[in-house]
Amino acid sequence: MALKTNEGTEEGIIIEKYITEMADGQPLKSVIDSATFSYIGSSFYKDKNHVYTHYVMVDGGNFWIVDNADVKTFQVLGNCYAKDKNKIFTERNMDTDTIFDYRSFRTCDDCGCFAKDKNGYYFWDEKIDIKTIDNKETESIINRLKKL
Repeated sequence: MALKTNEGTEEGIIIEKYITEMADGQPLKSVIDSATFSYIGSSFYKDKNHVYTHYVMVDGGNFWIVDNADVKTFQVLGNCYAKDKNKIFTERNMDTDTIFDYRSFRTCDDCGCFAKDKNGYYFWDEKIDIKTIDNKETESIINRLKKL
């Protein structure tokens, strides 16, 4: 079993690469249940036992189990986020308990990696000072989020 991804060479050429091990070195075939394994969106995959993430990097990236994710309730939100019955996840940061308010968290499919909760607006897991926005595209996305 292997996960197909891409790798960049020093010459700037993109080539196919197959990840055959988890980030901790375990073979994928010894961890993943291939009969129930599927891509669910963003950087997330799941099978009957685990939720996984593939963090893309120039070398093809890493693939690992998302700790403490509830497989039954896990769902992708928009482009960069996911949630289960307990918490919000991002592609880059799986520990967001101190960042987002779970009940009021919102994002949208066309918002990229922007989101909001009752405490403010975010790009990934970084809070945005909306008073200093000087980019029209960001301003437009924040206005869409305000309506959610």
